Amino acid sequence: MTLSTLDFFTRSFTGLRGHELVLFKPQFCLDARKYSFTIRVIDSWNNLPIWLINCGTLELFKNRID
Repeated sequence: MTLSTLDFFTRSFTGLRGHELVLFKPQFCLDARKYSFTIRVIDSWNNLPIWLINCGTLELFKNRID
């Protein structure tokens, strides 16, 4: 069984602000899920600038993030 990013993340389609690849951050009552890795990285991803997210390749992304 292979997992994809769709199993962990959901795109937000509100269109309020930011780039077009903003991820939806669900609300949880349990702390175990609230502090998991996939939930913690959503804020970091959503705060990245558009010029960094629209890189064509992984190598270019790595070079720009440094």
